[in-house]
Amino acid sequence: GQRNVAPVPGGGGGGGLFASFANRQFWFNNPFDKTIDAHIVVELPDFLVRRGWELEFTNRGGTRFKLGPCDRRRIVMRLKQGKDFTADDVAKYDNAQINVLALADGRIIGGMSYAIDPKLKQPPEEDPKGVCA
Repeated sequence: GQRNVAPVPGGGGGGGLFASFANRQFWFNNPFDKTIDAHIVVELPDFLVRRGWELEFTNRGGTRFKLGPCDRRRIVMRLKQGKDFTADDVAKYDNAQINVLALADGRIIGGMSYAIDPKLKQPPEEDPKGVCA
């Protein structure tokens, strides 16, 4: 499966990171010719977990749903903001990132990784339609 990586800000404290996940979306695709049990698993870095941060899913079905053969579903998520942090807190981690894993029948088939950059203070400009839209 494919896992994409996107930079998100960690250099300006929690505000920039929180803003990066306002209505953030990706597509969960079922590449199989059968219905699957779709599951989304989130891995947050310890410094966010300890401060009470959570990733919430507002799409239909949340983190568990059935997905028909060759079907897809738009996944919509947002961060629940916890206590603030600094760029130094982020820089202490070699691999400070939020991982969102897409599983089909218990097997990883893709996902997204959001690399928390201690030098980035604001969310980067993104084209929500994508290059080919």
